[in-house]
Formats: sequence, structure tokens, C-alpha cells
Amino acid sequence: ALHGAVVGAGASIALCCDMAIAAEGTRFLWPEAKHAIYPSLVAPMLLRHLSPRDVFELLATGRAMPAEEALRLRLVNRVVPAERLLEEACAAAEATATYPPDLLRRLKQAIDAGGLAR
Repeated sequence: ALHGAVVGAGASIALCCDMAIAAEGTRFLWPEAKHAIYPSLVAPMLLRHLSPRDVFELLATGRAMPAEEALRLRLVNRVVPAERLLEEACAAAEATATYPPDLLRRLKQAIDAGGLAR
């Protein structure tokens, strides 16, 4: 569940999540370059999700990306009204938690490997 300003390394950690639901009004921001910090940990994570051109723009300008753009770029699964964020995130987590852990582990491994065979 993401809300408010999701910034720098915190925004990169959000990209590591298997599912991400953002509240309307959430902004994603990677301001490292504005502070003369080389984004050595951030850039590789962004490159897993975005084109080099998009990554360069975000890192070089430090502009805030609204949740709706993050959804369009598939950085989040969905955007919901802020007052429903916790309810939606908990419902997704609870639905996932009903499956056997071994099945979820195998599913995650297959997705990470690029296929769902077996």
C-alpha cells in the first residue's frame, strides 16, 4: 500500500514488491541527482521496469511521477481512492494468503524465470 510521497530508495523498494497498490495522489520521485548523489542502487531497479529513456528522464530531472503515470508504466498494479487504500491492499494480501506457501513460492520462481511451465 503506497501513499503520499514515495521517494528515492523507498520508491525503489516499492518496485521490489510483488504487488503494489497506490492511493490517488501518490507521487513517485527519485531526486538523487538533484542532490549530486549518483543513483547506483536506484537505476538498476528502475531499468528492470522501464526503458532507458524513461529512467534517464526520471533520474536526470528528479520530477515527481503521479500514481496514474506509474500505473500506465506498470510500476503499480492499481490506483485506488485514498480512503480505500488499506481495505484494497488488505483484501489483496488476504486473497494471496489463502494459497499454499509452496505454490506461491513456485509461482514467483516461475515468473522470475520468465515462464509458468510445469
